[in-house]
Amino acid sequence: MTAVGGTDNQRRSVPLVPRGDAVDFLTIYLVFVCAIPSFLVIPALGSFGRLSTVWGLVGLLWWLFQRLQAADRRPSGSHAIRIGVAVFGAAVLLSYGVNVLQGLPPDETSVADAGLLRLCSWLGVALVGLDGIQTRDQLRTLVRRIAIVGVAMAVLGLVQFMTGETWVDRLSLPGFQVSRDLASLQSRAGFHLVAGTAAHPLEYAAVLSAALPISIAAVLPRFTRWPVTSLVPPAVIGTALMLSVSRSALVGLAVGLLLIVPSLTPRARVVAGVAGVGVAMAVALTVPGMIGTIRGLFLGALEDPSTQSRSDGLTPALEIASRDPWVGRGIGTFLPGNLILDNQLLLTLIELGLVGSIALAAVVFLAMGTGFRTLMRSDDPEMRSTGTALAAAIGANVTLLAFFDAFSFFMPGGLLFLCIGLVGALDAMVGQEAPASRLPAVA
Repeated sequence: MTAVGGTDNQRRSVPLVPRGDAVDFLTIYLVFVCAIPSFLVIPALGSFGRLSTVWGLVGLLWWLFQRLQAADRRPSGSHAIRIGVAVFGAAVLLSYGVNVLQGLPPDETSVADAGLLRLCSWLGVALVGLDGIQTRDQLRTLVRRIAIVGVAMAVLGLVQFMTGETWVDRLSLPGFQVSRDLASLQSRAGFHLVAGTAAHPLEYAAVLSAALPISIAAVLPRFTRWPVTSLVPPAVIGTALMLSVSRSALVGLAVGLLLIVPSLTPRARVVAGVAGVGVAMAVALTVPGMIGTIRGLFLGALEDPSTQSRSDGLTPALEIASRDPWVGRGIGTFLPGNLILDNQLLLTLIELGLVGSIALAAVVFLAMGTGFRTLMRSDDPEMRSTGTALAAAIGANVTLLAFFDAFSFFMPGGLLFLCIGLVGALDAMVGQEAPASRLPAVA
């Protein structure tokens, strides 16, 4: 590969993945992780038989190969984000290695292997995004495609909600087989709990919560010219989250919206507020009883069995974590038979220990801080809104880690590390800009 032309700093940088190929690669990953229903797997791939996992591993190998080819060049993405991703990967490998050397029970060995491969796949996606996305056009393209995936998932969920049918159970693909029986839609308070193509309603909620702020950033450049049509993508995703009949989904919606507010102009904030009220009124008028059900989800949260289950599991979870406090018992090894624990943060503490938990927290907060820092470092309104949206998506995604075992699924972790990688790519682009004073964003 040849070095990128431009300033001396740029000439010392080199894309570790061919530019156009990185966009195509990550687009294909989005399709594999979100468009192919979770119950369809390739039998030959065994316990990690999702195409998204294999594709992410290909990305990791691809990144390593390109890094070796350009060993004398400084990679192009954010150095801090790269170090954070590497430290987290090292913490996972340390936990896995220590526990394998100590001897894992037979029923935990295969799930530990699958968990390690899934994490390596997500790291591959983050690194390809970090060093493969080099231009604003590429970043803009991926942000729009993430928004499109979010809208598509939301539309499917709305269809499922209105019809009471999953519809995806009618889908079959050559070479795939059904890994489990696809259950009918769950219900709560007489309303359907939808999941789109996900394996669980909370996995679906995590995807939409991350996609919502990204969809706002995707439409902001054309908001001034087409303010009404620009509201459609975030409105569709917001409506789907409201109709999910899930406290967790509504918390994710609130977090995503609150975190992206700093990148909006006063006019955009007013329009967004009016649109939010309009969506709520439309839901109240077209779905009788929904607003009362949403209110009841929060007013009766302390008496809800799921809330009580999470509270009851806190003490035993901390006791289990204290047995292997530093490196944990190994990724993926805490099986449901041990204790029902709908909290990925506690699961990470149990499986990866303090070292892995601190490493994960560090890379997450580093990525969020880097995204929000674009508000002060860049005078480009689109870059500012994109950085804030990616930080908001990460924040919403991580918030939902406290509500279910997110890393046992494929979509939440995949989107989380994709956003982390894109934040690193954006940070490098902002760093190449001439220093400028902070300017107000345009709608």
